[in-house]
Amino acid sequence: LDLSRATAHFPLVGAAVGLFIGICFVLAGQLFPPMLAATLAATAGVLLTGAFHEDALGDVADGFGGGFTVERKLAIMKDSRQGTYGVLAIVLAMLVRIQAIALLPAAVAIQVLVATHALSRVGPVFLLRLLPTVRPEGIGASAAGLSWREPLAAASFGLGAGALSLLAAGPSGPAVNQLAAAAIATIRGHAPSVAVSVASGPLAFPPSLWLPAWVTALLLATAAAAAGTLLVGYLARSQIGGITGDVLGTCQQVCELLALLAIVLLV
Repeated sequence: LDLSRATAHFPLVGAAVGLFIGICFVLAGQLFPPMLAATLAATAGVLLTGAFHEDALGDVADGFGGGFTVERKLAIMKDSRQGTYGVLAIVLAMLVRIQAIALLPAAVAIQVLVATHALSRVGPVFLLRLLPTVRPEGIGASAAGLSWREPLAAASFGLGAGALSLLAAGPSGPAVNQLAAAAIATIRGHAPSVAVSVASGPLAFPPSLWLPAWVTALLLATAAAAAGTLLVGYLARSQIGGITGDVLGTCQQVCELLALLAIVLLV
């Protein structure tokens, strides 16, 4: 399976995943408190992706934390069983994700999740270009040998999706949130004012002294995702000498959480 040509489109897949999770959060938020709504939305996202990236995070945590040699680390990462480090990493990541989503205002939740999920898929493509693969098989090897065209295209798609979605978080943006609220209100037999109550919340990020708020949010999220990519890349290089498919999935998870936390600081 040759994934090299598909890597540039990873951010677009991420945007679709973020859109799905955001819609689930907004819909669930009309029925339940924010924390429960965020839990249901995060669970829906895991079900959609098959816990693909979470499994990678657990494997890397087990391998890097429990192995003393490169060979042993790689063997642990390939083991389908989860150890203590892996379970803790997955649980902590889910806790941070749920808490961060719960803190998002309903009026900007969908847009923020689209942006963070799109940006989180850029870093793995750069790691494929910058670091060698350490296994002759697997997802990492099947997408190896990229030129700079794929990472740059992925960055363009990620930044483009992030910019458009965060720009839509302004006063004219939450139309999809209002429609979702109106649909739930109709189902529950409430007056249409329910939709108005959602739309009357924070419609944009707090104003910035120097830049439009959506630009500030995009820059912070991008910087956070870039920092996550550098961190995972450094650890992978120092621990096992390169990347595997599990490392790429871990990079996505770390970038997503850091980008989400960066934007939560603004809302």
